[in-house]
Amino acid sequence: MLYAKINLLKYTDIIPMLKKRWDDAVEFQDTLRKVAKQKEGDKKKDPISPAGNAANATSNRSVVLWLDEVGLAEHSPHRPLKVLHKLLEDGNPTIAFIGLSNWKLDAAKMNRMVLHQVTQPDDQELVHTAQAILNEKSEGENDTLQQQLNAKIQNITRFYDSVMTDQNNSPFQFDFYSYRDFYSLIGYLKFICQTRGRLSNALLVESIMRNFGGMTKEQTEAYLFPKIAQCFYNGALPVSEFIWKDVSPLQLIRLNIEQTQHPKTPSMRNIMLITESPVMWKILFDSGIAMTESTEVIFGSKFPGDIHSTIHLYRTIEKVRNAMATGKTCILLKLEQLYDSLYDVLNQRYQTVDGQKLSCLFILVLFY
Repeated sequence: MLYAKINLLKYTDIIPMLKKRWDDAVEFQDTLRKVAKQKEGDKKKDPISPAGNAANATSNRSVVLWLDEVGLAEHSPHRPLKVLHKLLEDGNPTIAFIGLSNWKLDAAKMNRMVLHQVTQPDDQELVHTAQAILNEKSEGENDTLQQQLNAKIQNITRFYDSVMTDQNNSPFQFDFYSYRDFYSLIGYLKFICQTRGRLSNALLVESIMRNFGGMTKEQTEAYLFPKIAQCFYNGALPVSEFIWKDVSPLQLIRLNIEQTQHPKTPSMRNIMLITESPVMWKILFDSGIAMTESTEVIFGSKFPGDIHSTIHLYRTIEKVRNAMATGKTCILLKLEQLYDSLYDVLNQRYQTVDGQKLSCLFILVLFY
């Protein structure tokens, strides 16, 4: 497979890049066919040679051009996906093409390919997925605790459904939460319960607050707490002060950073801090959450020459790569021009280089 990833929103040269990726895939497919024919000829000259099997293996290979998050290109004012019209209309296509998108493309593109639409999972499918996450075996797990976790799946699914269907009282004007939050909630709950050796409503609340944040204290108490009370406390939620004592924002950030270093931890989510304070990064240091020797703080530049400078962007990306190579916590401030380039990194698609996996915990600080 020849894989092409595109981060599209800011780049006007996506059209020639897309054509080049397509041409590269076609050229690679032609190379495979030439190699297969050459090996087939060698087999005829020497029937005993193992080249015959190699020729069959080579000839059975095919090249697939994969465009990940292709729907992002639909938001570009340059309409770069129009180049696909001509490429997909070829009567005798030489390569396969797959486009993965979380957004619906326009009909002009969807009519030129086979559309496979993944429907929204119902409650039963969510339960089955949660069971699969919980029942994935790892060394040293407590089977009794595992059964207790499985017994809570229906309540967690009911909580998630109440969050997604209560649009009238939601503090957001769009779908802020998604299935990723539900799956991360299940994975984190399993990890924290196995680590502490017990299951309690307090740990359920901690797991929810870790994955369903993004609101002010008042919004959380008005929107989230009633749903937690209904699904896990039979309608009688403890006093909010006691809850905030254990799951304050700073405490949740501290736990996220500490648990990232745990040898059996699942992939911890990168942190996004939405704040009105321009000194939030300093609070992280003053409270002992971020340590100078293990944290890299990268500031964005507001100078016009830097905002539109490719060299400045590359230098910033190199700083991020160095932080990943050393496993540091990376705090990014006012780097909006960089976030689109971190698509794979923020989805934790880390690569192994020279036997070492590049990993890093990111804290994005957004000012409003």
